[in-house]
Amino acid sequence: MSDIDPNDIDQFRERRFAGLWTYELAAAGFLVVLYALGYLYGWFQLATMIGMLSCIMLLLQGSFCWFAKLRGMQGRPVISKQQFVVAFRRFRVIDVVLLILFGFALVYTIFGKGTSRYDAVFGVLFFVGGIAAYVNYFHLQLIYDNAHDGKNLVRHRRLKPAVLSLDLAGRDPW
Repeated sequence: MSDIDPNDIDQFRERRFAGLWTYELAAAGFLVVLYALGYLYGWFQLATMIGMLSCIMLLLQGSFCWFAKLRGMQGRPVISKQQFVVAFRRFRVIDVVLLILFGFALVYTIFGKGTSRYDAVFGVLFFVGGIAAYVNYFHLQLIYDNAHDGKNLVRHRRLKPAVLSLDLAGRDPW
């Protein structure tokens, strides 16, 4: 990002949103391929697959969020601002319900059906990743991957509200 004028916040945000939506889509795509291969070749048991589904679901939503914000910023929205807010308010509720169901399914799979130690560990790790993604999107920013965010974290000694949480609270999403 060194070729961006630090004073041009719109150019910075546009590059950032472009990077975020492609990264999250690539990560979700990788997990989908891994999930499919794991299913076809029996690499994973049910606990790992349940955990992976929670990550995939949230990464796809995150990718769509950043893509919609990017296109809206460029004046070529894929959905209206109102549709964006309504969709992600619904996702927020649906995600909680699905994470709870995935959590119960994971506990049942590990303790009720019995599973290998590795499957249990990977299932829990992926599931915790899904919960962290939910918190990162809808509540508090958990990922600080640039110098500006890192300096703000050190200076204020607290996590920032998630970008999407501000959008859902009434800030202009584009």
